[in-house]
Order: sequence, then structure tokens, then C-alpha cells
Amino acid sequence: LFDKAEKHNFFIFADECYSEIYREKHGPPVGALEAAKERPEMLERIFAFNSLSKRSNLAGMRVGTVMGSKANIKAMRDYRNTVAPQVASPLQEAAAAVYDDEAHVIENRRLYDEKYEAAAEALAPVFADHTPPGGFFLYLPVGGDETEAAKMLWSETGVKAVPGSYLALTPKGGSNPGRGFLRFALVADAAVTREALGRVRDVFAEGAGHGRVAFENVGGGA
Repeated sequence: LFDKAEKHNFFIFADECYSEIYREKHGPPVGALEAAKERPEMLERIFAFNSLSKRSNLAGMRVGTVMGSKANIKAMRDYRNTVAPQVASPLQEAAAAVYDDEAHVIENRRLYDEKYEAAAEALAPVFADHTPPGGFFLYLPVGGDETEAAKMLWSETGVKAVPGSYLALTPKGGSNPGRGFLRFALVADAAVTREALGRVRDVFAEGAGHGRVAFENVGGGA
């Protein structure tokens, strides 16, 4: 990416709001600024964004950070002063306090790890383990028409999922990488998550043989 940025003269806007939501066994991902330690000349091309929305479950605060070179940050500050509303002082004070606390972030990761472990256990009879190294989404390969699968899941179990093809572009001459997948957000508490996972397992194990939706390759996938 750095080589392309230099060759084609563009900036890198790194959205790293999920940087602290990772599986503990994998460890934290490498951020853009960390990668630039080996290519310090790239610092003039990087804007790294983060927020409290994922790290601290405070999406409603609409508070975050942007990091980069002094020249770039000055330009962005001047631009924001012209076109954007300022963050209210009480929110800034609250954000500073939350950014100063790592204990709740560690606990947040522990809870997500717990829910992914529950997912792997609950879905084992139908699906393989699809635990990702980071984030809080679970993509399950349901095969067939994922839009119809999402409709069926909602109508029969009350569990909402997003068809994978809605979340990716279809490349010219290729296939959509999200086709055949459903995306679940493991953001409810542990008890609700376990109940929902059980419903997902039961309906797909049952639906594969009932012809309601053509789940030709349940549990498979790319």
C-alpha cells in the first residue's frame, strides 16, 4: 500500500476503529502508524482514525481521534474549524477519562472472546469454527441464497442477520465475496447471544432438509 501511495501520489486514510477489538490469542493488529516506523517518509501520507464507538461501546458520543504528521493535523484542524461542528466540552472531558482507562477495554475483549467461544461450541453441529482474529462480526457460510436465508431466519427465529453480498462489491467479471454468507453481530450480552446462536443452529440444521431455502452447502464456504 505504501508503494502504491508513493507511485500514484495519494494519501492513506486508515480507519482503525476496531484496532482494540481482537482475539487475545492473536494479539493486536499492526496499525498504519506502526507500519510507518519502517517507512518514516510515509508519515506525511497517513491519517489514522480511531473512535470510542467500538473500543468503549460509546458510539452515541461521536468522539474519536485522528493522528498523522504535524503538517497534516494542522491542515485538518484548520479545515474542521471551517466546515465541521466542534465537540462539546463535556463530551471531550468524558472522552479523555474513557481514553485514560484500559481496564474496560480489556474486559470488553474478554466478553467478545467468551461469545466467540460460545458460537464455536453452539454451532459445531452445523458449521465449522469461523472465529475471526478481530472485530465482533461472525460470518457464517449458509450456501444458496443468503437474502432468503436472512428472511427465513428472521421470520422463524427472530434473529437478524445481514446478507453478506450486501456488504461487498461484485468485481467486474467475478462473484461477490459475500455471496452465500450471513453476517451476525455478537454485541448482545452473553445470555441473549447464546439463545440466538442456539436458534441459528437449530433452524439451519432443520432447514437443510425441509426445502424452505436451498441450503446446498451448509457449513461449507470459501
